[in-house]
Amino acid sequence: MKTHAGRRRLSARAWGQRGNASKHVSPVDSLHGPLSAVLWCRVSGREQQRTSKLDRQVENLIAEAERRGITVVDVIRHVGSGTDPIWLVRASILAKEHGAIILAECTDRLVRHPGYMDANQDAQARDFDLEDLDRAADGVTLATILHPDAPASEVRSYQRTRLGCNPGRPQQETTQAEMLAAVVKLMKRLS
Repeated sequence: MKTHAGRRRLSARAWGQRGNASKHVSPVDSLHGPLSAVLWCRVSGREQQRTSKLDRQVENLIAEAERRGITVVDVIRHVGSGTDPIWLVRASILAKEHGAIILAECTDRLVRHPGYMDANQDAQARDFDLEDLDRAADGVTLATILHPDAPASEVRSYQRTRLGCNPGRPQQETTQAEMLAAVVKLMKRLS
């Protein structure tokens, strides 16, 4: 199915589907032994960097690594598209020098489907994109905090929680009974 702009849109059945990244990326909790890691943090644009989303991602990833007893070798921050994993080569070189893994919060921090955009936020990296990711990693183990195949909705929920946003409905300040009482009081005043 195509949108008015000619871009491929996911069908309703595709929403919330898990990706195929676990063939290329490991859940960090499945790795054993003492680990060291180069942390990979990426945001798409300067606005996200300016609003401290990159800093919060770094802080969260450091805390997650420490919680798991992983030694942090270095932190790589990247501002730019996730559709071309060539930027990962620098992290790969550092990881090889230290016998480390590359650790990110989730797969979309490492590579993203080129069709991903606000109108298609459920697009998962394709097998071809993941193979490019493998080439950029050059044999270094890639791992994520969230399961690599996590659906986009789960990733967004995790990221909102990390940013301190309430992923659910806002809390009601008044109960329904209090609201009804206020309406009745107002109607009495008006009549």
